[in-house]
Amino acid sequence: IAVFAALPGMMRFDWVFWWAGRLWGHRIVAKLSERSPRSAALARVAETRGRRYAGLLVALAAFLPDGASTAVYAAAGWTGLPLLWFIFFDTLGTAAWTSLLAGCGYWLGSDGVAMADLISRYAFASICVIVASLIAPHVWRAWRDRRAAKLQPVVEPQPGEPAH
Repeated sequence: IAVFAALPGMMRFDWVFWWAGRLWGHRIVAKLSERSPRSAALARVAETRGRRYAGLLVALAAFLPDGASTAVYAAAGWTGLPLLWFIFFDTLGTAAWTSLLAGCGYWLGSDGVAMADLISRYAFASICVIVASLIAPHVWRAWRDRRAAKLQPVVEPQPGEPAH
C-alpha cells in the first residue's frame, strides 16, 4: 500500500518534463551544440539511437536526485519515446525506488532514516560538483572569447573608404 500510495505524488510532473522535451528538445539541443562539433555529433547519436534506450534510462532515472531525473525525462520526449511507454517505464522505476525506500525503512527503522539523510546530503553535493565540472569549460570559453573580442582594436574607416 505504501508503494502504490506514493506513486501519484512522486510522478505528478514527470510527464510535463517529457512533454517539454517533445516540444522544445530538438531546438534546445541544436542551440547547445552550435559551437561544438563533438556535441552536435553526440546529439545526432542520441536522436538516432536514443529511443532504444530511453525506456531503460527513464526507469533508472527514479534513482537519481530530483533535478537530474528531469533532464532524462526531457531527453526521452526529445528522442521520441511515446507517452504511454514513458509512463510505463516511469511507473516501473518509481515503484522500484519506492519499494527500496519502504523496505529499507521497514528493516532499518530510525537508523535507515539517518543513513538516507546522509546519502541525500552527499548526493546533492556530488551532483553539484558534476554539474559545475560540465558547465565550467563552456563558461571559460565564453569568458575567453568575450575578453578577446574586447581587446581587439576597432579599425575606423579612413575618409573615402567603404565601411565594413
